[in-house]
Amino acid sequence: MGKTSSFIGPFVSSAIIERSGNTNMPFTFLLALGVFAVAILFCVNVDKSRIECRAYLEEEARRVYEMPSGAITAATLPRSEEGREAEQEADVKGR
Repeated sequence: MGKTSSFIGPFVSSAIIERSGNTNMPFTFLLALGVFAVAILFCVNVDKSRIECRAYLEEEARRVYEMPSGAITAATLPRSEEGREAEQEADVKGR
């Protein structure tokens, strides 16, 4: 995607400049693309993604590495926000 957009981007910018006659209009287009991308990111459900990622990693560990279910620990998988907070509190109490 990166190489394709760096190839197509100048053509799109040139077309916008030719059509509008304004050399600043491509920046408006890029701003609109950025706002669109941020709007899509707000639609991402991080908690659901974390759960699905954990299930995928567990399944891959079983399939690829032929690990039994008991050998897969939570320390090797992504943690939830609550898990990170509890770990930080334990570190503070331990000091």
